[in-house]
This record gives sequence, C-alpha cells and structure tokens, in this order.
Amino acid sequence: MKPKNSVPVTRRLADEDSHAGRSRRGRGASTGIVLTPGHWVIVILTVIIVLVAIAIPLRNYFQQRGEIARLQTSIAAKEEQQREIAAEMDKYSNNAYKDELARNRFGVTKPGEQAYRINDPRMTADDSVTSQASDLVVQYPWYEELWRSVTVPAQPEE
Repeated sequence: MKPKNSVPVTRRLADEDSHAGRSRRGRGASTGIVLTPGHWVIVILTVIIVLVAIAIPLRNYFQQRGEIARLQTSIAAKEEQQREIAAEMDKYSNNAYKDELARNRFGVTKPGEQAYRINDPRMTADDSVTSQASDLVVQYPWYEELWRSVTVPAQPEE
C-alpha cells in the first residue's frame, strides 16, 4: 500500500536539486549563468579598465576648464590694464594737460607770465632740513675717505 501523498524518489531528488540550484545561483538561476572566481576577476578588471578609461579624460577635461577660467580672468585683467593705458595716453595727447604738468612739475611759465612763490608764514627757519656749506667741505679725496672709513675706527660721539 502506497501513501497518497508519496512521490517517487527520483522525482523528489530532481526537485531538491532544482531548489538547491536556485538558492545557490540567486536571481540568475533562470538564465543558468554561474560566475566562478575567475569570472569575477575578469569582471572586476573590466570595470577597473573602463573606470580608468573614463577617469583620465574627465580629469583632463576639468583641468582644461580650470585653465580656461584662469586664462579668461587673466585676459579680463589685461584688457582692463589696456583700457587704463589708453586713457592715460589720451590724457597725454591733450596739450592743456601737458602744459599743466610742465607748470606743476618744473615751474615752467609761458612767455610774458610772471611766476610767484608764496612762502607760508607758519614755516620756521629750521636749519635741520638743509645742510650747511661747512658740512660739505671735503678733507680727503674720495678714495682716501673710503679707505679711512674701513681702517680708522669711528669716534664715539659725546
């Protein structure tokens, strides 16, 4: 007598093998792909090669973008400097500006003009600003003065 729920042994073993295979292989059991350690090494190496192949051009791209930004900043600064120089050149092309510079810097006057120097009464006659003629008297020629400055010790001031 056979029990009603009994299944032949050969069929039971085949079912257990199929369930064990699915759990061992995971989701890819329906495709029948089994990855061995050698296959994993090849997949990892392929991923690394692809990442390197992508990373190097990306690094170059971002370096060049940074270089372009730096050069654009430099160009803008040079253009601003060029505008300032052009404005300065325009000032010097004006004869009135050149006359004003000559009057202020060199005390130049036009024919028929009289130059006046106004002394401020608040200024004092302080001799410390200018040198005295006695200070400018040279006792020795320059080469002898140079030699004496090296060989003769300085006298302490009292």
